[in-house]
Amino acid sequence: MFQTQPPTPTPAPRWEPHVIRRRGRSGSVGIVERQYAHFDTPLPLRSGAVLPRFTLAYETYGTLNADRSNVILICHALSGDAHVAGYHTDDPGERPGWWDDAVGPGKLFDTDRYFVICSNVIGGCQGSTGPSSPAPDGKPYGSRFPLLTIAVLLPLQPHDYWWYLRLGKDVLESGAVPAADTYSWIQAGQPIVYQSWLSAAIFWLAYKTGGIPLTMALAAALIGSTYALLWLTMREGGAGARLSALLIFLAGLSGSSNWSVRPQLFGYPLFAAALWILLKWHNAANCNKRGWEIWLLVPLAWAWANLHGSFVLFFILVGIAFIFGAGDRKKLFWAALASLAATLLNPRGFVLWESVIGTFTAPGIRDLSPEWLPPLNQGWQMNLFFAWLILLAPLAAFARRRLSAFEWILFLAFSWLALTGIRYVIWDLFIVSILTAFLMPEAILKRFDGAAGAAIPSLNYALGFLFLLAPLALLPGLRESWWKESPPALDPVTTPAAAADWLNQHPELPSPMWNDVVFGSYLIHAVPSRPVSMDTRIQVVYTAEQARDYLFVQAAQDGWEEKLEDQGVNLLFLARTQPALVEAVKHSSAWREQYQDEVALIYSRREPLP
Repeated sequence: MFQTQPPTPTPAPRWEPHVIRRRGRSGSVGIVERQYAHFDTPLPLRSGAVLPRFTLAYETYGTLNADRSNVILICHALSGDAHVAGYHTDDPGERPGWWDDAVGPGKLFDTDRYFVICSNVIGGCQGSTGPSSPAPDGKPYGSRFPLLTIAVLLPLQPHDYWWYLRLGKDVLESGAVPAADTYSWIQAGQPIVYQSWLSAAIFWLAYKTGGIPLTMALAAALIGSTYALLWLTMREGGAGARLSALLIFLAGLSGSSNWSVRPQLFGYPLFAAALWILLKWHNAANCNKRGWEIWLLVPLAWAWANLHGSFVLFFILVGIAFIFGAGDRKKLFWAALASLAATLLNPRGFVLWESVIGTFTAPGIRDLSPEWLPPLNQGWQMNLFFAWLILLAPLAAFARRRLSAFEWILFLAFSWLALTGIRYVIWDLFIVSILTAFLMPEAILKRFDGAAGAAIPSLNYALGFLFLLAPLALLPGLRESWWKESPPALDPVTTPAAAADWLNQHPELPSPMWNDVVFGSYLIHAVPSRPVSMDTRIQVVYTAEQARDYLFVQAAQDGWEEKLEDQGVNLLFLARTQPALVEAVKHSSAWREQYQDEVALIYSRREPLP
């Protein structure tokens, strides 16, 4: 993930298929073992640093076939680990791997057919080399371990961003939000609800105006405004500026894996704003204030409903406030009713609500996206999150003030959500950080913000200016002027820019096209004339059966050519990360190579199907 070139394979590890010992526990792969691959060759990182040697922890599931063509590599989030499925012990209380519902015999990643590998990311501290590992001098790397640096330095990952860019362009050019899928040919014409159409339009305007640099600046602004609002809420609750800044820093560290450029970013500042408004409404009863801010909820609800499906969290916040809050309930009732009506002011009306609820309740959602799975206390980010949850209760026992029923229910409700799904962790961190600021004992407040540490205004302004200038200087398009070896703006492994440009110059090649699913998002944007076979809209468009068909072809299982023939496929847009299929296509007489580079390969059928 952070490699600029692969290490010299000396010695190359052998992925042994002996790990599965037995099945059991309702279709699980059973007991599995963590294994380790040791590399004595240097690993260059995009930051410019080099690890002289490194270790990868990994687990495997299933049986490797004779020609090694049935391999599937599963990646995890930065805070995750290699334990995808099964159990490490016979303890009946042990939780299974984080994607046990999807990996196993007869499941989405069928271990009766595929040999599945997952390795722990470098720096993940779950067996692979990281800060706690010994450096060449024998001491732990600690703070010397190469950092991933701030968000603006990371290349823009494909994921959902690129197809949202195409959607925004189509919305603004046509003046309407598409109601049927036109981006893929296997789902062409099927009804679709684009909940985040407004986010897509904003992404497109930013990209059209300033390209990737302005896009990254927009993402930084959304993240920055979120934590600024949290800081303001802490300050109004009585916490000092320095303590509030420290808590914001910790919350940002723990939740930074959720900062990728996608529509959910727009929901973060809106959530923080709703919290600020409702807490002011709640406290207005004790301060004899009018609480006019409550009416800001109405435009906030409208914007959120058109920006991202997470707007349902807005009504969870309002509902908790209405039942347990101390403010003027009559005023909140009418504001909430107006807010509900405002959410219906969208291109699909009440259908938007049906779509959002359908996404949350879809029976196969956990099979298709690990974001919906419960978090595990693995990786430093999750360690910080779980420790924070545990420490909040004893902190409340010795607090300078008592939490109200409203604040306790906020904590309990969103912590429960966070423990049921990884995607909710960042929202809970917003609440937990604010409540921690409210609960800090006087001794800690004085230590951080007491008179002994009196501020120097000119120094504060200077530091603030530098903190603002640094991210701007590191934006792509600017950093190249002073940093010769700066990281690329786009992920070179998952963004087939050159291959897409070549394909645009050859409209004579026949369709339909079968493509790598990760490439699909970029191809929707970069090659609009050719619908894709599949892309990253797994939760929005495609079915579990279509995902299984994709995996069948990608693994080059017996019958892969027949599957493509049945679908009428005439063109293949493959990734170098699909070695089994690439090798099978090279040895097939039915396909002719048209293009290749270090990222992608394009093949056309020698005898096109009608």
